Amino acid sequence: MKLRPSLLITAALSLSLFAPLSASAEEHAQNSAEISSLTLPHVYGFTWQQAAAERKALCYQTYNNATRAMQAKISDKRFKRHRDGRLYSKCEAYGQGRRQLKEKPVAIILDLDETVIDNGAYDSWLLFYPEQFKSNKASVAFFTYQSLSPDNVETMPGAIEFLKQCRSWGITPIYITNRDEKLHRAATLQTLKNLGLDSPTLEDELLCRDKKRDRQLSERIAEENHYDPDSLAAKELLDNASDKASRRKLIEEKYEVIGFFGDDLYDHPVIVSLSAKGEEARAQREEQVRQNARHFGWDWFVLPNSVYGSWLEKSGFKAGHTDEAIKVLRQTAQPFDDWYKENGDKY
Repeated sequence: MKLRPSLLITAALSLSLFAPLSASAEEHAQNSAEISSLTLPHVYGFTWQQAAAERKALCYQTYNNATRAMQAKISDKRFKRHRDGRLYSKCEAYGQGRRQLKEKPVAIILDLDETVIDNGAYDSWLLFYPEQFKSNKASVAFFTYQSLSPDNVETMPGAIEFLKQCRSWGITPIYITNRDEKLHRAATLQTLKNLGLDSPTLEDELLCRDKKRDRQLSERIAEENHYDPDSLAAKELLDNASDKASRRKLIEEKYEVIGFFGDDLYDHPVIVSLSAKGEEARAQREEQVRQNARHFGWDWFVLPNSVYGSWLEKSGFKAGHTDEAIKVLRQTAQPFDDWYKENGDKY
């Protein structure tokens, strides 16, 4: 089969991907055949992430819209600035059998990677060394590298300016990240400080991942609130593909959350069954987007990420295995294909 120019370019990129690094020509020849099936599907996605001005424009668009939305929200009279500099809201609470008014500090919840911090250097490095993909050593080394100097960190366009604006209004940024609690927390705190995002309460504003603790937290919150096992609240915590749900719920108990930010659908309060895979997972995810359409651009904000995420991992797409991807593309092309077989001769 004759390759189209785009496929020729992709193949050439795959075969030459390792040339700039220190491997010898013999090692390059040996390795390229072995791992080209892994890198080939990702080359353009990674390149778009780093080289496309459109990606930067989308980031600015997201944070510009978010700035306007947050400003509109805090103009509500129920928001008041306290002496501690933070913005508080009056909200309803129930205690001792009667309705009460309670004050909560106002917050936004953000993911970190590909939402505030651009990890393009690491993502690109992994293309050259894919065997390091699941290496704790490599991730610890990279996050340490980021923490050594502000010059070692790329940030998402518009993110830092937006966060500083929120602080000036009294809105507290809360970072819920799947960086590991034990391995990555110290370096991540230092990186945030280096970026000018420090605060007296930063330790409490960074929630990293601890799978065992997070699961226990989900069970505790469900039990304390007497959630019916079949309720949406219980499913969000106990049967949800998002592993950030318990940490998010913990913050929502303490703060009035007025915005969610992330490059992944699961950075937002959606519910997709933990057991759903492949086509079922994709259908549930799309339905969650449809049901929550009114939130996007008002209190839910999504950053572009073509490289990795739950769209890939939870939906049946695996590096080096193209069957599921081809199936989706065929389904997409089918309506026109059927029509063209009957009508193409007219053109």
